[in-house]
Amino acid sequence: MPSVAENGVVAPLPTKSLVPGTSQEKLDKDAKFWWGITGYYLAVMIDQAGYSIERQYEVLLFHYQWIVPRLGPAPHPDSSPAFKAFIAYDGSPLEYSWKWNTSKGEPDIRYSWEAIGPKAGKAADPLNHDPSLDYMEKVTRALPNANFSLYRYFLAQLYDPDRTVYAKELEQGDPATMQEWDAAIRKLNPDGKHPGRDALITFLATSREGRLMKPNVMGMDNVEPDKSRLKMYFTSAHTSFKSVREIMTMDGIRDISEESLLDFHDSNSSRKFYLTTRKYGADDLTIAQNLVTWMKAHGRGTYTDQSLAMMETLCSHRGLENGKGMHASINYQCTSEGEPDVKSYISPELYHKARRYVTMKNGCSNNFRQ
Repeated sequence: MPSVAENGVVAPLPTKSLVPGTSQEKLDKDAKFWWGITGYYLAVMIDQAGYSIERQYEVLLFHYQWIVPRLGPAPHPDSSPAFKAFIAYDGSPLEYSWKWNTSKGEPDIRYSWEAIGPKAGKAADPLNHDPSLDYMEKVTRALPNANFSLYRYFLAQLYDPDRTVYAKELEQGDPATMQEWDAAIRKLNPDGKHPGRDALITFLATSREGRLMKPNVMGMDNVEPDKSRLKMYFTSAHTSFKSVREIMTMDGIRDISEESLLDFHDSNSSRKFYLTTRKYGADDLTIAQNLVTWMKAHGRGTYTDQSLAMMETLCSHRGLENGKGMHASINYQCTSEGEPDVKSYISPELYHKARRYVTMKNGCSNNFRQ
C-alpha cells in the first residue's frame, strides 16, 4: 500500500475499502501536498508516543479523510503561504501538541487546525467561517457524539451576519471584545448565578495584573452544552514569577505556596499557564533538552528519547540548534491527580524559509532537507 514513509515511519494511504468513498485519486493537488507533510509529521508523532498500530491507522485515516482536504491551498514553491491561517503564529493551518506522559502514563498527541476555504479572507468570507461550519455539519457522521451547539451560539452572539463590516476591523485585530464575550456568557443563564464569571470579571477589573491582560481566544468543548467547559485565553506581557503567582491565584483567591509556584505544582489551581517559548526561549534544541531534564527529574522520563527524536525529525529542514520557533509554547496546568499536565505546542514551520517545495505537474511535493 502506498504511504508517506520516511525513516521507517509509515503514514498509510487509505483505500476505498478502508474509508468508503475516499481514495488518493480524489484528493486534489493541494490536499495531496498536505497529506504528504502533515500526514508524515502526525505519523512520526504518534509512533514516537507509543500508539498501537491499530490506533495509528485510526488517527491517520481520520486525518486523511476529514482534515487534509480542508487545509486550503498548498504553499508557493518558495515556501510562502497562499493564505495565512489564524490558528498559528506563522500562518500554518495547524499546530501540534505533545502532552507529556505522567510517571505512570503515556504521551497524548493532539493538534489544533483551521479549515480553509476558497473564499477565505475575501469579501464573501472575511473571517474564514464557512469551511469550519461545513466541517461541523458533516463530521458528526464520523463523530456522532460531537456537539457544536455552543460554538454556533457564540458565533451568532458575537459576529454580525453582515460580513462586510469586518473588512476594516480585521486590520485592527479580532473584532470581539471582553464586554461582548461577557454579555454572551450571561445570556446563557440570564436568571441564574455565574460564580466563575463573577470571579473572573472582578479579577480583571481590580487586580494589577488582571487589568493588563488582553482577551485572545474563547474556546469550548464540543460536547453537550451542560457538560462543556468554557475556556477564555488571555495574554500578558509580564513573565515574572510574581505576575504568574498573581494570575494563577487570581490575586489570592487560590492559595499557592512559593515553593509550589517555583515547581509549577499545586493541585488546587485549575488555571493554565502558557509560556511563549518562540519569543522568550533559547534555541529549540536547548528548550527540548531542558524539558527532558525536568521530566527526568520528576520521574517522567520514559518518553524523553522519543520526544527528542520526534522534534529532530520535524525540524529536519533547519535543525533544532539553528533557531527557535518549533516550540511555539509550553503549557502547565495543575490537576487533582497531583501531577501537573505539561504540553509542548509545536509549530511545523510549514512556511519556513529553509523549506523548498518542488513544483510538479500535479502540484507541490515535499522536499525534506536533511
